[in-house]
Amino acid sequence: MRDPHRIERITHLLRQAWDLHPDWRLGQLLSNLLGPGPHDLFYVEDHDWETLIEQATVPPQDRESGGGHTGASTAGKPRRS
Repeated sequence: MRDPHRIERITHLLRQAWDLHPDWRLGQLLSNLLGPGPHDLFYVEDHDWETLIEQATVPPQDRESGGGHTGASTAGKPRRS
């Protein structure tokens, strides 16, 4: 069974990310978190979303550990209007 506490963690992070870009639509936010390229949201695991959103919202100096997925590097820059 998946950790039920992940829902609160991820939705909290998602809210933080969306607050940084209130003019973006949800689809834009999710697309920008994944970065360039074709992606199928159905196959993105929750722990990957958590990492992507955290990297987009938490300053590097405040993260507990470095490394991880680097696809969020474009999260702060709109790719589409």
